[in-house]
Amino acid sequence: MRTKQLLLAAVGVLSISAAAFAQTYPKAVSDAGITVAPFPFKQTDAITMTVDVSKIYPRTGDATLKSATQLFIHSGVNAGKAGDNTTQWKSVVGNWRDYPSASQFTRTGTTSVYTLKMTPTSYYKLSGDPPAADAVFSEICCVFNDGGNGKGEGGTQDATDATKKSDVFIPVGITSTGTAPTYPKAASDAGITVAPFPFKQTDAITMTVDVSKIYPRTGDATLKSATQLFIHSGVNAGKAGDNTTRWKSVVGNWRDYPSASQFTRTGTTSVYTLKMTPTSYYKLSGDPPAADATLSEICCVYNDGGNGKGEGGTQDATDATKKSDVFIPIGLTITSVQNRDVFTAAYSYPNPFTEYVSIGFGLKTSGNVTLKIFDVRGNEVKTLINNQVFGGNALHIFQWDATNNAGVKIGSGAYFYRLETAGVTETGSMSVIR
Repeated sequence: MRTKQLLLAAVGVLSISAAAFAQTYPKAVSDAGITVAPFPFKQTDAITMTVDVSKIYPRTGDATLKSATQLFIHSGVNAGKAGDNTTQWKSVVGNWRDYPSASQFTRTGTTSVYTLKMTPTSYYKLSGDPPAADAVFSEICCVFNDGGNGKGEGGTQDATDATKKSDVFIPVGITSTGTAPTYPKAASDAGITVAPFPFKQTDAITMTVDVSKIYPRTGDATLKSATQLFIHSGVNAGKAGDNTTRWKSVVGNWRDYPSASQFTRTGTTSVYTLKMTPTSYYKLSGDPPAADATLSEICCVYNDGGNGKGEGGTQDATDATKKSDVFIPIGLTITSVQNRDVFTAAYSYPNPFTEYVSIGFGLKTSGNVTLKIFDVRGNEVKTLINNQVFGGNALHIFQWDATNNAGVKIGSGAYFYRLETAGVTETGSMSVIR
C-alpha cells in the first residue's frame, strides 16, 4: 500500500507502535531514550522533546553523551517527501560549535533526563535553503550534542552501524489513523497558484510558483536552487483537455525568453510571481488561435532560463508518461460550488479523462483540507491530500493519475471527489474513459 510505504519512509530506522502510536523513538532493538509529546503533532503545535542521555546511542567512536552535563539539539526539517534525503536537513539551526539558547535542553535536576520545548514553525528559519515560510513539514531531522565541538553526540544507532544511520527523523503531521503526509507526490500541491480565480482571458492575473515544491520534469532538472524563473507557455483555443489544440501561440523557448516571461523573486525566498493578461500576453495572430479566439486553458511549464537545465511542472521525473505540463483553465464558472462561503472554486478537468485529471479549488480562509476520491458505491478510492492549505483569492491545483491508494490503475466509470475543511464538504463528479 502506498500509505504504508509513506509511513515507513517517515519513520526511517525508527519504529512506532501502530496500535497506540507510542511516543518513544527506539533503535531497531532497544529504546534510545527519545520521546515527544504530544504525538501525533502538527508543525504548528508546541511540543516537548525528552532525551535520556543514559540510553541514547553514540554516533561516532566514543562520542558518548552518558556523562553530559548539558544537551543541545542539532536539527532541521524536511519539507519534501518523508524519507527523501534530498529534502531532509533544511533550515538547520545551530552547528557543532555555536548553538542558540533555544537549542539547549533543560536538565531535570542532576538526572540523565533533559527536556526541550519548541514549536516547529517558529523554531526553524523558514526563509531559504528551502522550505519557504508556508512549507508543509514531513519530518524533524535531528541529532543531539553536548555542545563540546561534537565530542559527545547521540542518535538512534550506535557507532558500529556502518551506514551511519544514526540521525533521528520525527514524523510531523501523522494523523490518528496512521496516514503519513502525502506531500510531495504527483497528486499533491506543486506550489502553483493563480489569483484571481476563476478568471476570464481578458483579466489581469498573478501566477505564483514556489520552486521548492515544484516537480522536475526530466531527470535531475530541478528548479529548487533556481535564482530566476521563466514561464514557457501557450494557450488552448479548443476544448479543454484536447491535446490537438493545446500549446498554440507559444511565447519564448528554452533559450530566448522575452522579459514579460520572467517572474519576480520575493526577496531571497523560493517564491516567484508573474503578472499577465492572457489576451495581451499571447500572440493571437496565427498558429491558431485567431485574435478573437475563446481560450480554454493556459498551457505551461517553468524554466530557469538555462537552456532547459532547470525545469518544472506538476509531475516528478519518475512519471514515465511525462505528463508534467500545467494546464490552467480560463473562463471556468463556479455555479456548481455549493458552499460559496467556504469555497471560492471547485472543479475537475478535463472531464471525462483518460490518464490524468486536475482538481482545483479555492478557499476563502486557510485551513486543513482533505481531498478524496470515491467510486459510485461510496468506497474510498484514494486520498489525495490531508494538509494545511492557505486561503484567499487563489487557485490550488492538484492532479490525480487515476490510481487507487495501492497505486493500481482504476477502471472506467464514474467517480467523485470530495473536498472537506472545517466540517464543510464540496463534491464533484468525473468520468474515467479507458
